[in-house]
Amino acid sequence: MPTIYKPVREVLAVLVTAWLACVAGTAHAQHAPENQLKAALIFNFALFTEWPQAYLADGEALSVCVAKHSLVSEALVDLEQKSVNGHPLRIKFLSDGESWQNCRVAYLENDAHSKLPPAGKKFEGQSVLTISDRPTAVDEGIMIAIAVENSRFVFDINATAARQAKLNISSKLLRLARKVY
Repeated sequence: MPTIYKPVREVLAVLVTAWLACVAGTAHAQHAPENQLKAALIFNFALFTEWPQAYLADGEALSVCVAKHSLVSEALVDLEQKSVNGHPLRIKFLSDGESWQNCRVAYLENDAHSKLPPAGKKFEGQSVLTISDRPTAVDEGIMIAIAVENSRFVFDINATAARQAKLNISSKLLRLARKVY
């Protein structure tokens, strides 16, 4: 890449880092519930992910699927009027046994893992960004695992799983991750 773009990339990385810190910092300062912070993270993870055209056409709704009785579901509903890179955000609440077929983002809470087949099998061959609040989820094929460390949210990324799903996670997001596998 030409050297002229290196300063631009560095400035963008700093801006993204500052923006994420402000979102988390503002919410923390206002004592926002943990679930609102998780919803904000899910939204930001989607912002910094690209899906293949075959799986997400221009202007098509970006469906975020979550278990019906998820703790983060109410906070996600507040984000439904937003859009992600030109795609209107749609939240889908799924009951046990319901298909996750048309999801582009799947959020699996820690306790949902026991009710579902391993994520690697469930979403095999699909371009679905998988996110969980189970700290060890990246070892199970989930792409992004959210954790709390020293009273702050951190996340790990399974870049191999994302590549296998034909998803492109921005290098800006990869740099913010605690660990990338």
